[in-house]
Amino acid sequence: MLYKFFKYSEFLLSSIINGQLYFSKVEDFNDPFEARFRYKIDNLNKKELERTIAEFISPNSDIIQKYIDSPYELEQRLNKINDYQYDNKGVCCFTSLSNLLNVYMWAHYANSSKGVCIAFDESLHFVHKECIEKHSFIADPQKHAVKYISHFPKCNPLDKDHFKPADLLILKQEAWQNEEETRFISPKHGLHYFEKNKIKAIYFGSGLNKDQKKTISSLVEMLPYKNVQLYDIVLKENTFELDYIAYKPVSYTHLRAHETDQYL
Repeated sequence: MLYKFFKYSEFLLSSIINGQLYFSKVEDFNDPFEARFRYKIDNLNKKELERTIAEFISPNSDIIQKYIDSPYELEQRLNKINDYQYDNKGVCCFTSLSNLLNVYMWAHYANSSKGVCIAFDESLHFVHKECIEKHSFIADPQKHAVKYISHFPKCNPLDKDHFKPADLLILKQEAWQNEEETRFISPKHGLHYFEKNKIKAIYFGSGLNKDQKKTISSLVEMLPYKNVQLYDIVLKENTFELDYIAYKPVSYTHLRAHETDQYL
């Protein structure tokens, strides 16, 4: 399973109703070091420099010579190219089962336990909203496990053993490793649709009020969700631990279909 925390909001309700999640731009992430790794030209082997310039910038001989004469300018140009490539990318983040009962995760990503955590099937797949609504072609997002590292990485295009730009969105410092993050990376940020049958369970935070639980449980009953399990997160007595118990579903008639229109 893949787990994602949400604060309670219209966006959450819209996500459930429409089967969609937002893929954020990297600049909106909470880690200031996110994707800030830069190219560094440490090896000035002329042949390798020529190959790199021809591959990444231009095969024009004058341009190649220009950057051979100025490795620093080459670094700057490569970094600008790299930044441009990632400006439009979108990322959607998930965690693992081990964090379902993690107080820190509930506090940090679910509005101090006043939100929810949704469990998705591992086979979760996304399609960008524009592919459906505008018939645009945008490659489907790819799933990656985040790698946690202890040292700031070098990105040297001349060294095949160093990290490459494609790695930048799946590298984080070890301080974040307890989040056990999985990322879907899309060529374009924005809303992406998923199949609604990929939602397997919804866990209500200990601070979520009864009316909010009622709204979500009613949506699950009304919409084409099959076998979605609902749970309450509870505080264990005399410990600092969380647990979950089955939510007692009740049929509510106050929420009618037209009342969901505001989230469409």
